[in-house]
Amino acid sequence: DNTGTAVLTQGENLSGENIDRIAAAGLTEVSSRPMAKLDNFISTEELKDTAGEIIVAKDEILYEEAVSKLIAAGIKEMMVRPVTYIDPWMVMEPYTDKSGAVIAAKGDALSEEIISACAAVGIRDIIVAPATPTEIACAQLCGLGHYRMRGYMTVQTPDDFKKWFDEQQAILNPPAVLHESAAAPIDSATSSTGQESHH
Repeated sequence: DNTGTAVLTQGENLSGENIDRIAAAGLTEVSSRPMAKLDNFISTEELKDTAGEIIVAKDEILYEEAVSKLIAAGIKEMMVRPVTYIDPWMVMEPYTDKSGAVIAAKGDALSEEIISACAAVGIRDIIVAPATPTEIACAQLCGLGHYRMRGYMTVQTPDDFKKWFDEQQAILNPPAVLHESAAAPIDSATSSTGQESHH
């Protein structure tokens, strides 16, 4: 404004509030750019400004602040890859670099770092499995309104299941207990009083 107080800083998002401050300061023009929305991408190279300071490191997500610095440095193009968003997956076989150093062991959670390290040594395919092998989405059970809810199923071996099944069956169908009178011949079902006796 006319006192030298900053009403808007470089890299700040334009909003109704700061546009009002700009107008109140008597400013009628602002140099701006559309939001790049590149935070779904990761840099596959290191980029520096003219002074040699790193703007974006290799394997770093591209936030708006970094994009502003790239533009200020005159950098208009860069090599990137999409963020994978595959955290719920686990690696199913070991991966090593050319020296034999382990990049990922079997059972490790798949991460952006593992993907970048594999890509750096030319590994383009990674065998993975879901971290939770069987998942039931709540929408299948109680409608789309509950899509945030989830239930999980534990998968048992056939032997464990049979053992559990036999236990449940024994609880529901206990073996019959024979009374002493049950061994009496059928024709003795009527007592000497003439009343029927049920066994």
